[in-house]
Amino acid sequence: MSDAATDTAQAPQAGPVLPKGAYESFLALAGLCFAAMCCFVFLYGLYGPAVTAGLDRACAEASFEAGKKLERLGNYDQAVQYFRRAMEGHFNDPERRYMCGRSIGDLLFHQQRYAEAIDAYEQLPSEAFASAGAWSGYVTSLWMDGHSERAQTLALEWLGKSEAQGNSEQVLWANNVLMRVAEKAGRLEEALERGRAMTAIDPGSGAHLVMANILRALDRREEALAHCSTFLSHSSSTKLRDDAQRLRNAIAAEM
Repeated sequence: MSDAATDTAQAPQAGPVLPKGAYESFLALAGLCFAAMCCFVFLYGLYGPAVTAGLDRACAEASFEAGKKLERLGNYDQAVQYFRRAMEGHFNDPERRYMCGRSIGDLLFHQQRYAEAIDAYEQLPSEAFASAGAWSGYVTSLWMDGHSERAQTLALEWLGKSEAQGNSEQVLWANNVLMRVAEKAGRLEEALERGRAMTAIDPGSGAHLVMANILRALDRREEALAHCSTFLSHSSSTKLRDDAQRLRNAIAAEM
């Protein structure tokens, strides 16, 4: 092989040739990208939190509305999941957040998951219970879960708010818890007094039956029979009327 051929074989091959001005264009594009990134960082610093908060609030509201829809459909477990997801976000109105938290407690209460309901209620500040109606699930859960002293303390506060707001339905509920707590503690005269407060508002109240049982235990059967008769005269509840009739017959048989 000739020296010329050898030189040709050993000569390095030339790389691809870039178009004229390509390197300068690349540098310009990189500069634009860097400038855009700087603008993004600057603008995000100014408006990013507001944009993020807006999205967060929108997600919280969407989860809350989904929870309410599921609640109306009777799907309580999924509703609780959506309400809890909403509580992880933020709301424009604090009362909206309180409503969401109370919804979790109320649904757990209706499912008789009293300990979980209490925990949900106690995640909320005292302002969440400004309305008398906000107390019913909370205090009743405490009573049903065996926290009698705490239930009595809050039931008295609940009763005061209910009376101040003229909410007779809540007055009945609060007195019912107080009656039950007093009965369980053996404070029978106090329990009877709470029952009288209930029947004064609602002559067909089931408190008549509780009072009849207490009076029966106190050997005051005439009074017990009178409460059974009053209940039967005013109540339209088929089940409770059957209970009242059986109780009246049993008391009458003892006389």
